[in-house]
Amino acid sequence: MAQTALIDIIPDIAQICRKAPNATLIRALNRSAREFCKQTRWMRLALVGATEAGTLLYSMGSDPDLEVIGLKAVSSTARTGNTRARALQVSTPTGWLPGQPNAAPMRYAYVPEGQMALNPTPDAVYDLLLTIIVQPTLAANSIPGQLLTRWDRVIKAGALAYLLEVPGQPWTDPVQAVAKMREFQSGINNARADEQRDYQAGTFIARRRPFVVGSM
Repeated sequence: MAQTALIDIIPDIAQICRKAPNATLIRALNRSAREFCKQTRWMRLALVGATEAGTLLYSMGSDPDLEVIGLKAVSSTARTGNTRARALQVSTPTGWLPGQPNAAPMRYAYVPEGQMALNPTPDAVYDLLLTIIVQPTLAANSIPGQLLTRWDRVIKAGALAYLLEVPGQPWTDPVQAVAKMREFQSGINNARADEQRDYQAGTFIARRRPFVVGSM
């Protein structure tokens, strides 16, 4: 997935927040992008992996730029016999019966943060396709380019809402900060509705990476 460096998109906010250090502008954009993704759950990735017989809990790996904050869907495919992909049902682990024999998984649950549990515990190796929900990491200096295709003005508005509210700076402007926050929240509402309509253009393919298998 192509990442866009935050330093490359600061000119629009730098001309408003004059004299603001680049590091401050980058931090504001990162903060805005994280909040946008957290509230909208718009940024989805497809992630492939596989189960291990007798293992209940799986990590969805790590990435220096993106962190997993949710799980939208999971499907599994047996490697022998009926190899047709089967959608797993989201479920609450507290309702899973203890002592179930290992079998083909039928349910999944997201385990904060960045883990997934399967039920029943797999009895063999099954190929998995996950739709994960991600946001930029706190330390990221870049964000997915797909976010900017539709939501660049929204993310910049969120950055400005934060920057213009910082007290005692040459660029401080509380009135404009309120206006930019309204613009940011309006964009979030639109993106949330887009995600809830199960948009097509918002699903992207992640770099292939293995699961980190847990010990349960």
